[in-house]
Amino acid sequence: MAPAEPAIESSMGAAKDYRCAYEFMQRAADIYAQSLRRNQDAMAYLRGRGFSDATIRAFGLGYAPRDDAIRRALCTTPDAAHKIRLAHEISLICRTDDGTYRDFLRDRIIFPIKWPDKKGKFRVVAFSGRATREGDSAKYINSRKTFLYNKSAMVYGLDHAHKAILETSTVVLVEGYTDCIAAHQGGVRNVVAASGTAFTDESAHILSMYAKHARVVMDPDQAGQDAGAAAVDALRRAGVEAALVMLPDGLDPADFIRSRGAGALAEVVR
Repeated sequence: MAPAEPAIESSMGAAKDYRCAYEFMQRAADIYAQSLRRNQDAMAYLRGRGFSDATIRAFGLGYAPRDDAIRRALCTTPDAAHKIRLAHEISLICRTDDGTYRDFLRDRIIFPIKWPDKKGKFRVVAFSGRATREGDSAKYINSRKTFLYNKSAMVYGLDHAHKAILETSTVVLVEGYTDCIAAHQGGVRNVVAASGTAFTDESAHILSMYAKHARVVMDPDQAGQDAGAAAVDALRRAGVEAALVMLPDGLDPADFIRSRGAGALAEVVR
């Protein structure tokens, strides 16, 4: 029998409209998922990464269109002013220099980020958007820090991984969202990724509530290895036995899984 899941306390303030905020986030996730099905380029990218339609649905992957679909769907009358304030506060829309509002994420592949609420139910709290074209200003853009989303404390994929982490007492930390998704698709279920920032002591503390052991699998370049070493140190400070895993042939986790299978990743981690 798996141990009980830990209660993760939130810094949510009493004055915030959490019910409506969660509703807005889920509606946005639904709009992104529907938009993905209509965008052949975004679907081609995800299928090119080896993701099945079932995996795309399971992780709620989506596409942010260029036409301010979120603002139009969520911020119309009645009570438009309140809706605009809330959508802006939870980073679904942003204010432009001329005082108007537009969607915060546009023309990007969407990765919803889920986190448990006070009752332990995993809900969408933020989004990460990946550029669809080379040369965009940033490869990934994450939601701003909000009363729902503390990017320095959260990890990606915990909604899918928490049960397996508790059952095995071991967490596998990877660098990217696609690495995490590829591992889960291949059957390695205790995998999470850093969410929108460098892995922090706060994130390590959260994982220490689930796992006694950690294996850190980062990209093979120097930046990835430096980040991996820092994550190992953070996990050890949190009381987790942690080690850095080097994949053979200079492959990142997603490419390693595509070429050799998720079972090979599990074997290397063991």
